[in-house]
Amino acid sequence: MATSASFPYMIITPEGTFLSGEAEELLVPSINGPLGILKGHTPYVSPLKENGKLKIVEHGQESFYFLEGGILEVKEDIVLILALRVRKDLSDVDSKTMNVKISEGA
Repeated sequence: MATSASFPYMIITPEGTFLSGEAEELLVPSINGPLGILKGHTPYVSPLKENGKLKIVEHGQESFYFLEGGILEVKEDIVLILALRVRKDLSDVDSKTMNVKISEGA
């Protein structure tokens, strides 16, 4: 159930829709640093960081995903994340990728 402070989002990969729902907050790894998105955010487009952590807050619960590049588009009625690859379980992320992420302070 959507709350008055929530907004729709969709994460799309080359394989299709990875995830969609209603979020109260997104913290997106843009190339200019982490970008917090709440309902009513100004329309915005940004490339995503090559390797970064996405935080989604839905129904007061936080979930995290690992994004491997893409584009963020904030529209008036939806937030779209077009990602090259998304992972929920970080156990298959190779150590070189994780070292890059850690050294960049993500």
